[in-house]
Amino acid sequence: MLFRSQRIVGHDVIHLGTGETISIEDLFKLCNELLGTKAKIIFDFDRKRPEASEVLCLQSDPSLAKKILEWRSLVNLKAGLMNTIEWITSKKDYLQEARTYHV
Repeated sequence: MLFRSQRIVGHDVIHLGTGETISIEDLFKLCNELLGTKAKIIFDFDRKRPEASEVLCLQSDPSLAKKILEWRSLVNLKAGLMNTIEWITSKKDYLQEARTYHV
């Protein structure tokens, strides 16, 4: 990878993703499905946000990774999320202290 990293100079961002598009709401629903939970989205319409600051859709563009690094995703989004869930679950004892995430 060191050899290939020299060819990256001059590029700002290289996405390592599937290239799949998903809305934030659909990602939330997929996570609920994979986790077997029934969490609900709570909208706070009184919260002040900068204009045009909301992200409604997520999509990576891995074309530069393919071109420069000769990299491509080997799993789709659902499988990647499942792998992440399994990894976190296997580290439960280690992560016990970091259970709360504040935004």
